[in-house]
Amino acid sequence: QAIQHMLADMAAALWACESMIAQTAMLADAGADLRMKAAACKLFVSERCFEVADKAVQIHGNVGVTRGHPVEQTWRKLRMFRIFTGTSEIQR
Repeated sequence: QAIQHMLADMAAALWACESMIAQTAMLADAGADLRMKAAACKLFVSERCFEVADKAVQIHGNVGVTRGHPVEQTWRKLRMFRIFTGTSEIQR
């Protein structure tokens, strides 16, 4: 049951990310000034996605950190994304 709760939390976080990205894209299409909103979206989405990937690693256990495993690759890419596109501290 604990894993089901984690999966539900992960799904909710990803849905929130999708919604925020869609809203930000609509504002961009409308020509809105996105400097603050884009930074807030990047901050929220990158942190939530990394949390989801981290939970996936926990669910998979030792396999989740095996080099080359899709979960490990996703976790590593998201960690790099958070750094290379501007750290959370910079986005704040």
